[in-house]
Amino acid sequence: MAENGGTDPSGDPAVKSAPRQLVPLYLSHQVVEERSSSITTLLRQVAEEATVLESQKYRQYAADCIRLSQTMSAADKLRLLEIAAAWEKRAQEAERLETSKS
Repeated sequence: MAENGGTDPSGDPAVKSAPRQLVPLYLSHQVVEERSSSITTLLRQVAEEATVLESQKYRQYAADCIRLSQTMSAADKLRLLEIAAAWEKRAQEAERLETSKS
């Protein structure tokens, strides 16, 4: 937006020197750039939050497997504990990605 708050473009030197018919085009370009920047920032934040949630989600899956294994036969219990270990490993991988992005 223009330096003066964006409502009055007359303070922007580029707008002052632009032909009158090009001013709306120039201003719409500024709005698109600002929205694009805002959207990019928002998408980056959502991606970071999703990554953080990945490790928590995987740990919850592991906890669910452990909880379910308590009610199963020995063979089924063993399989669920193996699955829980795989979820925990995946949670650790997700955490490594989270810390490398920070």
